[in-house]
Amino acid sequence: MIAFSLSGTLRHDDGRGMLRGWYFPTTMDDRMTRTHHATPCFQLRLVADKDVVLGPGKAQILESIERTGSISAAARTLGMSYKKAWQLIDTMNRHFAAPVVATATGGEQRGGASLTPFGQQVLVHYRALVRQLDPAFSSEARELLALMGPRDAG
Repeated sequence: MIAFSLSGTLRHDDGRGMLRGWYFPTTMDDRMTRTHHATPCFQLRLVADKDVVLGPGKAQILESIERTGSISAAARTLGMSYKKAWQLIDTMNRHFAAPVVATATGGEQRGGASLTPFGQQVLVHYRALVRQLDPAFSSEARELLALMGPRDAG
């Protein structure tokens, strides 16, 4: 079975305009003091056979491979191990109709990796879908956040 999965969260602004990780307020006081820095967002994942075939992390590794031409450089850029990056790529290559990443072995030419034309299409379509869904989600999430506030003690 193939399905799309949407999940919504808040991302926390680190004060320098950078979004750092996922922010989950743990207490009402924490939420009230820090929510003004939080931005509603969502994650779109394509799931097949209990595997996440494509989601934000896999899209990032594809973009990083496209920029760097290397799985190891892409992994370093994203702060993950080569093994983890390779596992993400392997999952995508197994589930899509054609490989999304092509690799060349090392040696004098130092090998490398690149997105296949098919992989470029996958990334373009994923990003387009995220762009289309984000405004609708963000609008509703802001409305929902506006309904959250301190509770009366009585």
